[in-house]
Amino acid sequence: GVATLIIVMAVMNGFRAELLGRILGINGHLGVYGYANVLLDYDRLADSIRDIPGIRHVTPTLEGQVMVTGRNHAQGALVRGVRGPDLLSHEVIAKNFNGDIKAFDNNDGVVIGSRLSTKLGLGVGDTITMIAPKGQVTAFGTVPRMRSYQIIGTFNVGMYEYDSSYIFMPLDEAQIFFQMKDRNAVTHLEVVLDNPDLVPKVRVQMAERIGDAASVYDWQ
Repeated sequence: GVATLIIVMAVMNGFRAELLGRILGINGHLGVYGYANVLLDYDRLADSIRDIPGIRHVTPTLEGQVMVTGRNHAQGALVRGVRGPDLLSHEVIAKNFNGDIKAFDNNDGVVIGSRLSTKLGLGVGDTITMIAPKGQVTAFGTVPRMRSYQIIGTFNVGMYEYDSSYIFMPLDEAQIFFQMKDRNAVTHLEVVLDNPDLVPKVRVQMAERIGDAASVYDWQ
């Protein structure tokens, strides 16, 4: 009976660790969100919380929805603008990457999920077209705003939701594409902890340092 209990607990703990690792492999344990999806002076806010014990990474992120088109196929996708070193900090992506991830910041290429590339019939080196939900207003009405980017790599983290709908692009390029009025702005900060169970304690410390500048939410 004791042996059975130990085996079951080991399996359940391993399952929990694997599940959390995949679900939170792309998302942070905590998020610092600006009001109206605009977070100004994000580097200063990130620096103010990086030294809190238990925090591993703080990633400035610009997030937005788009319509993507490939070979006779179109679907919605979620775009995240991040810096190259921050993308590399996601171990689940770095370990399951196809392409040259070091070229991420050197051009205006994008990285997409493997299932999304299969749906669109595209691969590394092909061109993907993104259409922004907010078009440009002209004298003839609203014109869809679109732009094409080269796919420099794909990732497969083992979660269908991420592999089929996520796109990563350089932060500077994302600020241009989504027409952020203030170039020194993102939508939120992704905060990764050494241990997800430290969320309640770290969240209180973060809220004290950030004050009224933004809101803090956890993965739970």
